[in-house]
Amino acid sequence: MQQHSQKSTLGGFLRNFLFKSTQVWDSSQVFEFGVVSKQGANWVSHLTEFVVPPLARYLRDQFGARCFGVWNLWHDDFAGVCGGGQYPLMRNLFGVFSDRR
Repeated sequence: MQQHSQKSTLGGFLRNFLFKSTQVWDSSQVFEFGVVSKQGANWVSHLTEFVVPPLARYLRDQFGARCFGVWNLWHDDFAGVCGGGQYPLMRNLFGVFSDRR
């Protein structure tokens, strides 16, 4: 039987991995990798609410990107239990496009 993470009622290896891992931030690699989490010899790359705005601005400004696909909204913090309010990833992504700089 799979154990559930502390912040979600959803089980699964990846969900639990991200909550039990250590985040490794390398600002020089932010656009290539996002945030990398590691647990032992395992590494996973993912986005956080801090990576989404600069990544979206970079893609918008450098490549004229006006549309972004989001794979699975359920991976955003829809309940707001992580302390950043509801939907921090989507809120930050939409914020880039409401900012008309």
